[in-house]
Amino acid sequence: MQGKKKLSIVVLSYNHQEYIEQALEGIFMQKVDFPIELILCDDKSPDNTHEVIEAYLKNTPPHIEVKYIRHEQNMGSTPNFYYALRQVTGEYLAFCEGDDYWTDENKLQKQVDFLEQNPDYSISCHNIFLLNGDTLSSESPYDKENTQETYTLNDLASRNLIPTLSVVFRYFDINFPDWYLSSPMGDYPLMLWIAQKGK
Repeated sequence: MQGKKKLSIVVLSYNHQEYIEQALEGIFMQKVDFPIELILCDDKSPDNTHEVIEAYLKNTPPHIEVKYIRHEQNMGSTPNFYYALRQVTGEYLAFCEGDDYWTDENKLQKQVDFLEQNPDYSISCHNIFLLNGDTLSSESPYDKENTQETYTLNDLASRNLIPTLSVVFRYFDINFPDWYLSSPMGDYPLMLWIAQKGK
């Protein structure tokens, strides 16, 4: 599968042997009418994450092109995130950390359709459930934060409203400043940059 993809998905993993299979399952089950690029970066997990990934990737659906990178040395969270972003070629970008997973097989199609139909929006996201052991919460901390249908850069600058695993956004090359690699988080600053481009 060659050429530019409609959507890229970034998955970062580190010590996720117990969770990574479910994360990949949620991605592989997605029903979409466009090709997907999956960028999977394992930050030299010392557990069996790599072996679980290698085994599961044997069942990759034909509409998904996988770029699997296992770093030779541990980079740390934000540098690994930055490295993954540099691999992206898709028009849109979604995230699913190695210990998160998606439950709606139409999630990506719905969000890409929304952004295609609403060019004044740069980001689409949704609320989430939290899994604690075997207990799935009926609400999340974001529920009280996210009560509007539309937010602006000013809203996002006041507090992080976006659960990382829920986001799909228009991707564009960003000239990241030097401080980005030492930032304690990679997703929130990125969302602030993207939010400058639309609702």
